[in-house]
Amino acid sequence: MPKITLDNIINELQRACVDKKHNFHYFVFATISSKNQVNQRMVVLRFFNKKDAIIYIHTDFRSPKVEQININPNVSLLFYNSRQKLQLSIKAKAIVHHKNETSKWLWSKSSANSVKGYLGKMPPSVKCDCETNNLEEKYLKNIDSLKTVKYAYENFAVIACHITSIDALLLNRTGHKRKLFELENENWVESYLVP
Repeated sequence: MPKITLDNIINELQRACVDKKHNFHYFVFATISSKNQVNQRMVVLRFFNKKDAIIYIHTDFRSPKVEQININPNVSLLFYNSRQKLQLSIKAKAIVHHKNETSKWLWSKSSANSVKGYLGKMPPSVKCDCETNNLEEKYLKNIDSLKTVKYAYENFAVIACHITSIDALLLNRTGHKRKLFELENENWVESYLVP
């Protein structure tokens, strides 16, 4: 049975940024609404800054999650690797970046197809009269240039999740293992937890 190490976790997160088939590439991102309700959604891991322990995701600046983060920056990220039977429950403080150096940097690393969703005329989560993909016909095809979708940058935002702790659970029939990694004063502190 493999061991739970911080190095292994970091390596898996870094691999998931570039490998779309990696189990950690898509994960559950949870925020708290102004009505104190948990809101969860699947998101894509876009970049992981190992040095500063920051996970980056994209969002539409008009999305309800942006307002939720501005009110309460405490977020939760849930990853599961079915091959390794490894679950990561990550707590973080989120910061929204819109029209600044961070958003420009991640925009420049994006493909046109990954950001064309930000061209929608209506904000995400708004009720409408019929089913819609919220895109004009000309944007439904594959797009090969960020210049084609440059107006999407108006709605493009980046959420930087500054990790405060990682609760790692390794499932196994012969006995589960669990460890907590907490970031304190720029140092990781490890503790064993009962699974």
